[in-house]
Amino acid sequence: MFTVYNNTAVNNTFLLSTYKPPPGDRGLREQSHKQYRRDLQDALFESSVHPREPNKTQRRKSTKDIVWRPVEEHQHKRVWRKQVFCSACIEAKRPTTTPHRAARKPLANLSANSTMKKREDSDGWKRRTRPPRTSWGCTVCRIPFCTRGTCWGEHLARLNTKD
Repeated sequence: MFTVYNNTAVNNTFLLSTYKPPPGDRGLREQSHKQYRRDLQDALFESSVHPREPNKTQRRKSTKDIVWRPVEEHQHKRVWRKQVFCSACIEAKRPTTTPHRAARKPLANLSANSTMKKREDSDGWKRRTRPPRTSWGCTVCRIPFCTRGTCWGEHLARLNTKD
């Protein structure tokens, strides 16, 4: 049904248009409905194809990406809606101080085929340590800093060394 309506629309546009093929080899081109459909197809295809843009991945802000303005302008406020990792804790390799919740109880017994090693005696089951997440940061530099700890103090100390 779609092709019927599509063909009807293309036929009507040909009848209503003032289509004339572009100048060129007149022997190879026909001034016909068939040539109109070919040109329309080529024009639609060219307008729909866009060159691929590379992914614009944003790199993580480092504590060295400081905007040098007076210290009074730098404020530790809520900057992001979603939480991001604290830059100072990442560089200092400080793990989060929030304890992880206990492991959930299994909903059913697992078969022998789905379990490879026991949790009690295996170091492979340990979670990776992550830096703390925060939605706070410096309003001028736009660098994330957590609310607890020494991260904000380190940032202010680095700002004061410039003066």
